[in-house]
Amino acid sequence: MKKILLLMMAILLVSLSSCDESVSNGRRIYKAYFKHILKDPDSFTVYDEKYTKDGEYTVNWELDYGAKNSYGGMVREQVSFTTIGNSIFIDGTSYDVRDFK
Repeated sequence: MKKILLLMMAILLVSLSSCDESVSNGRRIYKAYFKHILKDPDSFTVYDEKYTKDGEYTVNWELDYGAKNSYGGMVREQVSFTTIGNSIFIDGTSYDVRDFK
């Protein structure tokens, strides 16, 4: 009985903690985008992340992030963008994640 209870609790915990696939994919896409465009990609830091799902594949994001500039100073910015499938729409432009490799 204890084993069944522990198994059920583990399944419940995994199902509650697992993130939606479109959110996980969107997070992977925006991280690839910022690592591609930043002067110092290793300095990319997310301070706050908010998102809303809009349909099955679309996620609208609000991101508060920081990264080092060309002079080595840390710069913090807020940006809004949308991820759909393998694409990110930011500043009026669409990018495909496959272009960042």
